[in-house]
Amino acid sequence: MRNEEPIIFGDVWSSEILKIAGIKSAKVMVIAISDPKITKNAVKLAKTLNPSIHIIVRTKYVNEIDELYRIGADQVIPEEFETSIEIFVRVLEEYHIPRNLIDAQIKVIRAERYSMLRGVSRTPSSLQKITEILKAGTVETFFVSSDSSIWGKSLKDLNLRKETGATIIAVVRGEKSFVSPPPEFVINEGDILVLVASHADMDKAFDYLRGAGKL
Repeated sequence: MRNEEPIIFGDVWSSEILKIAGIKSAKVMVIAISDPKITKNAVKLAKTLNPSIHIIVRTKYVNEIDELYRIGADQVIPEEFETSIEIFVRVLEEYHIPRNLIDAQIKVIRAERYSMLRGVSRTPSSLQKITEILKAGTVETFFVSSDSSIWGKSLKDLNLRKETGATIIAVVRGEKSFVSPPPEFVINEGDILVLVASHADMDKAFDYLRGAGKL
């Protein structure tokens, strides 16, 4: 016993060990061992003893994914593809893709058993969904810090829309919000600019604002 939780040592392919561990009443089983043969035997045995159990398997071997699903695994997590997904997430974040849309795309990738990353996508529309998201607009905020050279300028002087394609739809100043501020509106230190633009234009706008009007 450790912290009043039982620890059972034994072979995962042993039906007696699994029964002692409570396999028949278990809701979830996680298999995270490196031996592919033992992993497959454990999946088959667990499903035989408890057909309703949800089995999550970690594997190092990409070519084992489909076979593990076929014999009863409910989720298969290939290490190298999960690393690729993390990189994928960070790239999309750089393009200001909203987190809920990133999560939805990851769900599609996993639902297709990583087929897009394996080059055998079952639905050609997978990448199209990402393209559609990138074409869509997004909303971001820009904080005007004390060392920014844009404060003291009017929106007309800043000329953000013409220079970058982004539009300032509101300015938050303390507890006040100025929606659709006029061209004569002067930016102050500490203001939060609310911008709307395409993903590409948003990058231009941030570069423009950081460079005080220089692209």
